Amino acid sequence: MLRSNESFKIIILQVCSILILALAILSVGPVEISFNEILSFVFGGKLSVENEAILVSFRLSKMFTAIAAGSALAISGLIMQTYFNNFLAGPFVLGVHSGASLGVVIWLASTSFFLGESNWLVSLGLPLASLIGAVLVMVVLIFLAPVISNKSLLLVMGVLFSYFTSGIISIFISIARDSDIRSFLVWSLGSFEKISGDRLIIMSSVIMVGSVISFLFSSTLNTLFLGDRYARSVGVSIKRVRFFVVMLTSVLTGTVTAYCGPVAFIGMISPHVTRFVFKIGDHRVLLPATTLTGAILAMFAELLVSIDFGIGVTIPLNAILGIIGGPIVFAILWQNRKGFAI
Repeated sequence: MLRSNESFKIIILQVCSILILALAILSVGPVEISFNEILSFVFGGKLSVENEAILVSFRLSKMFTAIAAGSALAISGLIMQTYFNNFLAGPFVLGVHSGASLGVVIWLASTSFFLGESNWLVSLGLPLASLIGAVLVMVVLIFLAPVISNKSLLLVMGVLFSYFTSGIISIFISIARDSDIRSFLVWSLGSFEKISGDRLIIMSSVIMVGSVISFLFSSTLNTLFLGDRYARSVGVSIKRVRFFVVMLTSVLTGTVTAYCGPVAFIGMISPHVTRFVFKIGDHRVLLPATTLTGAILAMFAELLVSIDFGIGVTIPLNAILGIIGGPIVFAILWQNRKGFAI
């Protein structure tokens, strides 16, 4: 186990990594802006009209979106893994992302039927439709959580709902227009690039409130990590904890999914990377450290998305995360096979 001063040093390194990645994201793109120009702008300098517009209207927004989304998914993943005591649990295990996907499908189908080729309205309503779908699933889970005595049953219900919505989505894809299918696929690939202005403020505010609440809950997570029987023996209400877990993870995951699409792997792998580096089980350290890890992974993936690899197309965010996350999850499975879990 690392001592507190060593953990503090690693957290400082995480913050420095975020600052370096922020500079890289602001610099890299079809129009390159040098580090010197960016630093000059940060400290009150002037840029060309074109570069300032790119920096302020586009790259700053996607940088802050990556930080907020990565942090939220990482927190949700850590809470899920602690609550279910399952190292492969993630923020999507309760089926919230499936509800969001179903909301998007229903929106695309209804706008296609009633409005025809009104593509601008389709794009405008996608985040709202996704959020409504996620919220409806959250409401159902909150209603069922107090009456479900076995937390594994809650996990199974989330998985079953995901299969159910996948069937509906498959039917939609088989009968939908090409433009609607493309809209759904683009949304499902995930992106940090389309959030700005009021939507970014709303998303960041919700995530910030959820993050603060989760930090206040860290001592309870420490107790829960030792098992339900121990938690009950020290006076923790398991039903109340279950309600909190469902509500918080649903709000964080649903918000990110609504605005950015179902961003993969960050919520699952961030807690494992943090535990491996910090070698600590105290959630008072793990929660802020995992939050920073999630932000780093999201920013690194966004940086790779921004790089021109000379293939003529932009690589989707979830493709990058799959390439990064797949080997990490495989390593987790391999180490668990040998009897060692991160």
